Amino acid sequence: MTRLALTIATTCLLLSACSGSETPIEEDTAAVSPFCSDGKAMPGGWRSAEVSEEAKVALDFVVERMNSAANVQEILAVKMQVVAGLNYAIDFQLDNGEIWNTRVYQDLKGNFEMTQPAKRGSMSDGCPQ
Repeated sequence: MTRLALTIATTCLLLSACSGSETPIEEDTAAVSPFCSDGKAMPGGWRSAEVSEEAKVALDFVVERMNSAANVQEILAVKMQVVAGLNYAIDFQLDNGEIWNTRVYQDLKGNFEMTQPAKRGSMSDGCPQ
């Protein structure tokens, strides 16, 4: 009985000492961002992709919903993620020189859904060079 009480007391003491001394860990968000790496080591991760016809159609879907008089000059980068369908992350430049990015989901039937409205800047802004 004494050993059991001693074991319980020691366990409680160790658990209380460990839980009270935790130091918050600051994460480097750029290193965690899925767009900072090419995802080659992670199945199901984001991967660089070619500017395909499907990526162009996905971007057209977004541009139709933008409130802008500018037109797309060029698609700068495409990343793709295979899910139950495809996720596209697209960097593009407008003819006024602004760089924007967006994310679009294409389901297995070919329907598009904007998962991140277009916003200024590149998807890789903040990534270490």
